[in-house]
Amino acid sequence: MAAMATSQEESTKRHPAVRIPHRLIAHLKRWKRDDKELTHVVHFKGKSILRVVRAFRAAREVAKLDEAVIPHTLQHTCITSLMQNGVPLNEVSGFAGVTVEVLETLHNHHRLDHQAGVVTKRMVGTTKPKRKQMVPAQESTAA
Repeated sequence: MAAMATSQEESTKRHPAVRIPHRLIAHLKRWKRDDKELTHVVHFKGKSILRVVRAFRAAREVAKLDEAVIPHTLQHTCITSLMQNGVPLNEVSGFAGVTVEVLETLHNHHRLDHQAGVVTKRMVGTTKPKRKQMVPAQESTAA
């Protein structure tokens, strides 16, 4: 088993290893080609990022994002996008570092098939609404 940093040992949050999306791999290869000295994927002036909170704050300021944007906001946006695009729960769970139970409890309403059964089926014990029967108009007998 790999050694974990002290902060990770104390935390109950999952920090899974995730696959890098294909579109990002192309950028990483270009950055590596352009900067042969690059030793860390996430870095500042060539040095590893040691304090994620400080680095995120600086990146947020450069991007001119509101202070309300926090790492959890990005995680929630990612989860929402994946679920709206029909990615299976177990894959979203592994990628985002949350359990399937959390996805089902907090994010299930983003799934494409959310409440699909309710909108396609009638409730048990209900009957079809009766159609109004058209009563033919009576002809007048006055002549």
